[in-house]
Amino acid sequence: MRKLSFCLSLAVVVVVGVGILLLPTAKSVQAGDAAMVANQQDCFIYWSANTYEGSGTEVLTPSGEWKYTCSAELVSGPGVNKTVQPVGVCRGSEGVGVGIFVLDPGGRAHAGCHN
Repeated sequence: MRKLSFCLSLAVVVVVGVGILLLPTAKSVQAGDAAMVANQQDCFIYWSANTYEGSGTEVLTPSGEWKYTCSAELVSGPGVNKTVQPVGVCRGSEGVGVGIFVLDPGGRAHAGCHN
């Protein structure tokens, strides 16, 4: 009986200890913390002899990071005959970054850029 009581007590201590370790810790919001800013903008994608125009969203963070997404349609050029996914340079309002593009034969283009 004594051994069973000891085992149950030990199990309770272990469960409580693990429970405390798993409690979520939230970062408190300070008065000086700024929110992210999202800007809607026209966007252009130039690939080979093709020009795509559309709209995009740029998100700026307080730490200076930015991400930009663009969805566009072919407005001039022959387009592509198969889906291509080039990586290249992109420009946002905060500077130059790395872009991953997807262009499809249906005349649609998507870009995701970040610094």
